[in-house]
Amino acid sequence: QLIATQEPSQEIRMMQGAIAAARAHQANVEGKAGIAANFARQALEYLPDRGLLARSLRTVATALLGDASAMNGDLDEARRAYMEAARIGQAAGDIHLTIVNNSNLANILVEQGLLREAARIYTETCQMATRFDGQKMLIAGRLYIELSQVSYEFNRLQEALEYARRGLTLCRQ
Repeated sequence: QLIATQEPSQEIRMMQGAIAAARAHQANVEGKAGIAANFARQALEYLPDRGLLARSLRTVATALLGDASAMNGDLDEARRAYMEAARIGQAAGDIHLTIVNNSNLANILVEQGLLREAARIYTETCQMATRFDGQKMLIAGRLYIELSQVSYEFNRLQEALEYARRGLTLCRQ
């Protein structure tokens, strides 16, 4: 209410966008996909496409739109949203959000039966999830588990087992 009484400025729009993104997240958590999608779109209207914070918030809002679309069963829209979220996150230099959105995108591709494309994205994203010291980021555990599932579908059972072991090791940390 206080923000609504203020002169519209870049800062006010950022706050409105952040609040809309938070509301989208809350609606997603509550399983209210339609409301979440509306708030995510509202956040995208408010948030500029420049500046580190704005781009990170745009990445989150776009990913929330993907989550809502996936909940509604609109896998094509979810796919587009996750691709865009990964693109924005990468442009913003946010490796964590890029990894999460690539993983979500690949999960949608698995649901659509596009296993080879999903495996490619999981593999490329696993390479991204490497720290400067050569160790894997903990989030790579999720990617290895997902790669394990795809390898299992291809009946590459030894590979699936190895990916599962790597993933569990990282996830336990």
